[in-house]
Amino acid sequence: MAELVEPEHEIAKVAGKAPSPTARMDVINRTLTTMYHQKPLPTTYKELWEAAGYHPSTVSLALSTARDIGLTTLQGKKGLYNFTPQGEQYTRNLLAKRLDDSKALLRSTLLANPLWSDVVTFLRANEGRPRDPVELTIRLETLLGKKWSDSMRKTVVDSLVSILEFSELVRVQSGKIVSVLGPNEGAPIETSGPTVEPRSMTSADYYEFKDQGLYLKIRKDTPSVSLAKDFVDLIWKRHQHADEPKSTSESGVASGTS
Repeated sequence: MAELVEPEHEIAKVAGKAPSPTARMDVINRTLTTMYHQKPLPTTYKELWEAAGYHPSTVSLALSTARDIGLTTLQGKKGLYNFTPQGEQYTRNLLAKRLDDSKALLRSTLLANPLWSDVVTFLRANEGRPRDPVELTIRLETLLGKKWSDSMRKTVVDSLVSILEFSELVRVQSGKIVSVLGPNEGAPIETSGPTVEPRSMTSADYYEFKDQGLYLKIRKDTPSVSLAKDFVDLIWKRHQHADEPKSTSESGVASGTS
């Protein structure tokens, strides 16, 4: 059988800036449960596709997307996959029909994976707001410096929505994704440090600003600056709402009679 070549997906991995998923979670789950019973590991798609019941290229894309997520890792020569510790536990939970545990582990794995940081930032900035998943996909395409075909973009959209929905980071509503990720959930705990004198700084690739209680670092491209603006606007709106005086009913004070 000829060696499979996935140029668009492989180039995205080399860039390492953002994920480019090309498999839905149902396909990933079936591939991983098949891999779990494969002896010995590591293994390749050639040894899994028949048992998984998919075309070889489908299994190859599932393993590659699982690597983007953080559930599999390349080991040795190209195309040789093994589980990460998270991936092994995730699959063990699937086989034990502990679906809630699998979803929770997938969610925490995505939140901790630097490759998904731009996706997570987008979700935090748009909590509760229906957004077209194509918007997020085009953002990833831009970050990766790609020019995807319509069919490739549709594949990434379907895969991305499937992953985010299964991890319960979004819910799907009338074809839109609605983030359920709050601004502080899964965020690293802040630690106190020395006071930094206010100063603005620029580099070749980022806008950067530091002050006491504030640190901003924004990539110098239109999607990143636009997303940063949306995020700051969201924080400002929440801050204003938090400062508004509560109504009588909201404060729990009932009116009485004299």
